[in-house]
Amino acid sequence: MEQKHETRISKLETKVDIIEKKVDDFSDMAEAIIKLTLLSEQQIKRNKKFDELYEKVIISNIEFSSTLKIIDENLTCMNEELKVANKRISNLESKVDKKFSSLNNKSKVDLWNIIKKYIPALLIGGVSFWILKLLEIIK
Repeated sequence: MEQKHETRISKLETKVDIIEKKVDDFSDMAEAIIKLTLLSEQQIKRNKKFDELYEKVIISNIEFSSTLKIIDENLTCMNEELKVANKRISNLESKVDKKFSSLNNKSKVDLWNIIKKYIPALLIGGVSFWILKLLEIIK
């Protein structure tokens, strides 16, 4: 009977060892589950922060796009205004050039025109003077 007890005890010890291993495995699994839960919570927090950041980036990109559209519209308007201003400046330059050319033509003394205008009168006056002097009307 003693042998039966010994074999039973040894079988029970073997079963207890197996159960202890399983309990150790379960405690290791419990630790792993706790770690996984902690990692999962941290990942959820990171995902929330990332979602907030992503939303801010999207809003920022939308605002930036709107700003660029406004800048483009303003530059387009400025371009049109510059074209109009350039046309007006060209017109003014041509008018100024015409005025200067007409002033240059007027300011030049045309000696031939003066000779044509005044020499005949001077000659008539001079000849008349000498004729009157010869006739002794003028002394």
